[in-house]
Amino acid sequence: MLDNLSLIQVLSVAILLVFARWVVRGIYRVYFHPLRKFPGPKFSAFTRIPHLKAVGSGRVQQYTAEIHEKFGDVVRISPDVTTEDNAEHARKRKIFSPAFSDRALTAQAPLFLRYADQLVRLLKEGAEQGTKLDMVRWYNFTTFDVMGDLTFGEPLHMLDNAAYDPWVQAIFGGVKSNTQFSVIRNSYHTLARIVTAMLHKTIKAKQMTHFNHSATRVTKRLEKGRDSEGTDIWDLVLQQEEKGKTGLTRGDMDSNAELFMIAGTETTATTLSGLTYLLTQHPESMKKLADEVRGTFDSSDAISMEKIAHLPYLNACLKESLRRYPPVPVDPQKFIPERWLDDERFVNDQKTAFHPFSYGPRDCLGKK
Repeated sequence: MLDNLSLIQVLSVAILLVFARWVVRGIYRVYFHPLRKFPGPKFSAFTRIPHLKAVGSGRVQQYTAEIHEKFGDVVRISPDVTTEDNAEHARKRKIFSPAFSDRALTAQAPLFLRYADQLVRLLKEGAEQGTKLDMVRWYNFTTFDVMGDLTFGEPLHMLDNAAYDPWVQAIFGGVKSNTQFSVIRNSYHTLARIVTAMLHKTIKAKQMTHFNHSATRVTKRLEKGRDSEGTDIWDLVLQQEEKGKTGLTRGDMDSNAELFMIAGTETTATTLSGLTYLLTQHPESMKKLADEVRGTFDSSDAISMEKIAHLPYLNACLKESLRRYPPVPVDPQKFIPERWLDDERFVNDQKTAFHPFSYGPRDCLGKK
């Protein structure tokens, strides 16, 4: 009988079986899955397609907000969600935590201010010459130079050169590709294996280029030893080892250095870019912020991390630019820093829902 079947007939049967399996699984998810009691779009419960489409297009926040607006506080945006945690992550996090403490930030303040001063000077020079400046690029130049100094003991000199380092360009390309591929990898494992098999050499080569660049810089940094002042990440990590605490393997050091150069750079630049744009669109907020800063500091030399932390309107502006959609929003699409201050309009906001740096044992170490 099989001999009499054409290739088209075989493919038709195979496609029909795959489709039937997809439909049966979708029906299970909608009517029998443990998450069935949570409200949300039926099609989003039926399949991951709407959520994956939102992730792939960069609209996941808008997608989630629209579902919250229609269905309430707790919603189902996809068939299922998984998380993981382990003791090894907790051990490594404990080692790195001192490098991101308030005490460490105070010690690192001169480094932050040095790069901030350099950025301001370059922006002033550009303004005097009438040059149009792409603030996203300039913020990225700054954050990568800062993290290069903190992670490797030397900057990438992107501010000096006013250009992206080739390694940073590779990082951006890798992050973009990984985000797109994660849509497949996290939801369609068989397809992910096929794609990985097809592109294995290309993907591996890009990953190793980034990893080897980080490893080379870590080696160079470790050869310098520990600075008694303990200002960069490795000074503070090595201090933990000197105290007899379980340290990191060389592999741990290399992989975490690679991570810091991704997690602590473009994310900060994006927040600063968004804040700059929003302030230019809201001159009343810009004036209020400028008045607070200029009323606190007589000159740029008087600026310090400790004093900045106690500027309420500045911190409100930063929180507002970081904000995502809370369960009970008031004009979530509008830039209103006053929502983080004592404004009666926002007294019912559930501010505990605001976790732009994630929450729990895997929240961002560098959130301060």
